[in-house]
Amino acid sequence: ITNLSMLNSIDDANYLIEEFTISYHYSASLTFKKTKESPANKKVLISAPVFKTKNEFDIAPLPMSEKESRAIANMALKNSYKTELLIAENATEAYFKKHAYQSNIIHIATHTEIDKRNNNYSTIYFHPTSGQKENGKLTLAETYNIKMSPDLLTLSSCESGVGNLIKGEGMISFTRGFSYSGARNIVFSLWKVNDKYASDTMVEFYRLIFSGVDYSSSLREAKLKILKAH
Repeated sequence: ITNLSMLNSIDDANYLIEEFTISYHYSASLTFKKTKESPANKKVLISAPVFKTKNEFDIAPLPMSEKESRAIANMALKNSYKTELLIAENATEAYFKKHAYQSNIIHIATHTEIDKRNNNYSTIYFHPTSGQKENGKLTLAETYNIKMSPDLLTLSSCESGVGNLIKGEGMISFTRGFSYSGARNIVFSLWKVNDKYASDTMVEFYRLIFSGVDYSSSLREAKLKILKAH
């Protein structure tokens, strides 16, 4: 680890991931919670609502999320994964809730909105389904009851791991809700991220995973590659 007293400025310091591969849990109770077995089939579910310039939620479009999702889908197919790619209007909340249990890798590329007053109302955006009760806004409260058990769930969206820190409980965020529902490993963001850089990072992350590298090391190597490139 760099000795800060020997640096001329903080800009000369290394990022922690340059020295270590990092993974962590935010709750001891969840660490020892018995998890469901992941689906035996090799199946990937990828959901990217993308959104048009004008949409019912008045949120910004995510054009790079489509490129990201298609690249990941192509890699999954080449590695003999049964792959389901949902783009734009096909990426609905209703479909995700109904079919999440079938996949052992789930990738969601979308917007997240954090409600700082009440985390239970924080939202992951999908598309709504006409004539059904699902309005396209998956709340944190709803994630505790989704039937799922993926070995990897990636939330490729801004601040998807942000929430309130509760003493004795840990971070109350989407990662907690999905962990309770059965996700074994979750990748998330604590910051607002650039659409293109997020896309580049995710594509490299999955390239490494499909080549046999473990999740933590894959994420570290993907981040380092983006850091060096930019």
